[in-house]
Amino acid sequence: MKSLNAFKIALAAAIVAVLAKAFFGSQEMIEPIVYWNKCFLKDQGECEAKKTQEFSVTPAPLSIPQEQLDDLKMRLSMRKPINGGILSDDPWENGMNPLYLEEILSYWENSYDWRREEGYINDNLSPHKTVIDGLDIFYLHVKPPAVSSTTSHEKSIPMLLLHGWPGSVMEFRYFIQSMHKLNPNYEFITPSLPGYG
Repeated sequence: MKSLNAFKIALAAAIVAVLAKAFFGSQEMIEPIVYWNKCFLKDQGECEAKKTQEFSVTPAPLSIPQEQLDDLKMRLSMRKPINGGILSDDPWENGMNPLYLEEILSYWENSYDWRREEGYINDNLSPHKTVIDGLDIFYLHVKPPAVSSTTSHEKSIPMLLLHGWPGSVMEFRYFIQSMHKLNPNYEFITPSLPGYG
């Protein structure tokens, strides 16, 4: 357990160091992280190429192909009905409430508007991608509303937000909005941690 916690701390420190250098320091070649000794790509040649590639940060706007959204909608429409009844007075006592699960599935099938969410993410949360020791890291970089890309970051207050499991960077969208209302100088970096949502 201690080695797992040490690994999590080391990983978080590495991500903080690399992202801080990317946003607030010079953009130079980043050496592979010594303790990150595993490559998660099947093609080892691609792994080695990524480890030695020049450090870069690139915008990564979301653009899910319509075929994938159509496939998801078709799968949701073809799901089997949930036949499990509620076994006691408390519908959550024996696991997921089947009536609530049906509500969620129906919402995803009939009401959820992915294109609206995708547009919001791309327009307001500035998705980016970088490579750390051969591993693609997706993150959101939300600059202060008053700071443009051509002005100095001297007045911005950097804040790193890390999600847990289960979770994703989307947990922070309303928090970021609220914090910008309180103090418009916050600059948020929210990486999607490797192996997490």
